[in-house]
Amino acid sequence: MSTAGGSSSGKNVAQYRRQMENAEFEHLSAQLPIARAISGQHIDKTSVVRLASTFMRLTQAMADVPKASKETSVDRFWNAQLLEVLDGFLMCLSATGDILYVSETISIHLGLSQVEMTGNSIFDYMHPSDSYIVRHTLETVLIGQFMSVLFRMRSTLTKRASKENPRSASGFRAVKMDLYKRSNEEAIFAFCQPQTQSCASTLRLDNYSFLISTEVNMSIRHVDARGEEVLGTTSGSLAQISFYQLIHPEDTARLTHLHMDLFQLGTSISCFCRLIRTNGQTKNQKRYFYADICGNRYPLQHNGKYVRDCFNFIIRPCE
Repeated sequence: MSTAGGSSSGKNVAQYRRQMENAEFEHLSAQLPIARAISGQHIDKTSVVRLASTFMRLTQAMADVPKASKETSVDRFWNAQLLEVLDGFLMCLSATGDILYVSETISIHLGLSQVEMTGNSIFDYMHPSDSYIVRHTLETVLIGQFMSVLFRMRSTLTKRASKENPRSASGFRAVKMDLYKRSNEEAIFAFCQPQTQSCASTLRLDNYSFLISTEVNMSIRHVDARGEEVLGTTSGSLAQISFYQLIHPEDTARLTHLHMDLFQLGTSISCFCRLIRTNGQTKNQKRYFYADICGNRYPLQHNGKYVRDCFNFIIRPCE
């Protein structure tokens, strides 16, 4: 009888201990700075510990950030709903690339989970070929420079190559990341924008921009009417010449980098180059103008069938 009583008492103690443990984990889960809809769901204990320790690291990394003496207009109007308006998501990274914070809106753009990503390395969620450039960018940001980088992140929303781009990397999407670190902070702040790859028929241009379409070797296929006016050319006069011939010789390295991004990523970060005006100019008297150039790769189709890849360049003069 005593043995049975002791066994029953031991079970009660163990059950009470589990109840107390579960209550503590539920309380800890409720304190995590994640969406209440997520924290209210069941999160396994390992994830709760990982999230809690990561947010402690985040708090420590931002411990030296001076607090504003009074509330600003930004503080007054800033709330989580603004994240849903932004065409992207926010991240906070450590110097080694650990994800200290990522906004829940990443699920909208890439289908990834805030809970699963927090506390893990960003390199676990990118294409292996892009890890070197991202690592180099983080090292540059640490010395106080603002940097932008384009790379491919995992996406559960792009499991298969899209119809718009049948050669796009399966399970990845190109993302532009702007990174910044203030001198009194250990954390690196990043705003990430997933990039789209659109065909010529779906591009929208403002009144100041124009479009140049090329083959993958950069030979020009088409220049729209606005472009012919700005460049001072006649209809079809630029066909089959290289886009590089319109660029100032000192800026060809920038266009080459953009060209390489289009091959590897299918899209590019915009760059500033000088373009030549060809109207009424001699070889010794060339006039150039600055322009913001960004490009994307798109599939040329005929009768609904894929033919080959081509490039679209949106060019916006800076005059």
